[in-house]
Amino acid sequence: MTAVTGSNVALAGKVALVTGGGSGIGRATCVRLAAAGARLFVVDREADAAGAVASEVGGTAFAADMGASSEVDASFDACGQAFGGVDIAFLNAGISIGVADLAALTDDDYYKMMRVNVDGVVFGLRAAIRAMEPRGGGAVVATSSLAGLIPFAPDPVYDASKHAVVGLIRSVAPTLEALGITANTVNPGITDTNILTGDAKQLLRAAGFPIMDPEQIAEAVFGLVTSGVTGQCWVCQPGRDPVPYQFRDVPGPRGTGVEGRRLPSLQREGAPSWATESEEKAVVAGRDRPRSMGAQPTRRNTVTDAEATGETQSDGERDGERDARPEVPEVLDAPSVTTSVATGLDGADSDEDGREQVARPTKLIRIASMVRSLLDEARRAPLDDAGRRRLREIHERSVHELEGILSEDLRTELAEVTLPFTSETPTESELRIAQAQLVGWLEGLFHGIQATLFTQQAQAQSQFEEMRQRRAIEGGRGERTPGAYL
Repeated sequence: MTAVTGSNVALAGKVALVTGGGSGIGRATCVRLAAAGARLFVVDREADAAGAVASEVGGTAFAADMGASSEVDASFDACGQAFGGVDIAFLNAGISIGVADLAALTDDDYYKMMRVNVDGVVFGLRAAIRAMEPRGGGAVVATSSLAGLIPFAPDPVYDASKHAVVGLIRSVAPTLEALGITANTVNPGITDTNILTGDAKQLLRAAGFPIMDPEQIAEAVFGLVTSGVTGQCWVCQPGRDPVPYQFRDVPGPRGTGVEGRRLPSLQREGAPSWATESEEKAVVAGRDRPRSMGAQPTRRNTVTDAEATGETQSDGERDGERDARPEVPEVLDAPSVTTSVATGLDGADSDEDGREQVARPTKLIRIASMVRSLLDEARRAPLDDAGRRRLREIHERSVHELEGILSEDLRTELAEVTLPFTSETPTESELRIAQAQLVGWLEGLFHGIQATLFTQQAQAQSQFEEMRQRRAIEGGRGERTPGAYL
């Protein structure tokens, strides 16, 4: 297997929280992320195990039961207090019960399994979002399994829990992308961890079946964190590079004028509600760029249902087939993006071409989120002289940073509405008014962006209608479009 490339400082200054970090994949990932420069917060149910790994990587240990929401929240809060926040969350804690006969399943075994494997991921993801959103983004990776993609008769409840992790992460990824947070799963095959009993390991080795080292999975986690991709499930098999699993769409509705329609909630931004998936892609292709956390661009293939099981062709046949399959496009970090923003539907306040420019919109969102948080803080508690001076400095620096990403017209407008402070230590009321004014102006700017997107959607709808009419004239000779993935 080829290791994911990355320097030993690719994650310098980043804070990584790893659950189930006391052994196996969790421990290996702590070591890998620490080697890349990250500061580690090791969470495990066993305090001694967490402490041993934390000592090994120069991190901090925390004992917590990931099935208890209060303890999950406490672990993220403690990480924030220790390191100032969370940039990476690896939700890895998991167990297996090994019950193949569902009729023999006890309630206790069922709840024990779901409590850790599903509840722990839900609670961990929720805490990660709350911790990362104020920082402008981050990366979440959850451990699923090959059993989260295929049937696994020896432990069907374990299989169900890992399918749940895949469904959760894929469902939230589009929403989190707008917050600058990537969300993916790693789906290992048979790995040398505590879930695998000694008898099972002996049986597998006697049969000549390879068992992966946890370090191989840790390398995949590092790749997911640094590549910037989101909504993917990386399959890990012995001797192979990790590859994103290729999900297929389910058949869509059938009937006159409805074939290929997708549910409105599944539409890409800017596409009309009646657009088929292929038509959406034709308009929005190349517009979405994933966020990256310090790695070089990577190119990866995809894996299908048959390859996940390894039960179809020989290795040679599969390798040859992989060369013929389309590859996932290269992941390239886009440090600067320009968004055109219409200030009014009638264009009365626009510049010469009727549009104003906002460079690096993600930075704009981060500054706006910070300003709102500071306003909330100023409202909640009284500030001493030092706190008021500090808030004034942050406010002025925020305005300065905004000026660097706005067009000349927007910079002029911002300068006109933001008045300078008259003293080095403003009063609390002066600070609250200034912060509220800036928040209001930014919200107005966002409304302008939404108005522009609405206008662009109407224009795109016209383009789609022309495409549909042209396809109808051609007699429907094109491929049948897939339906929605539900």
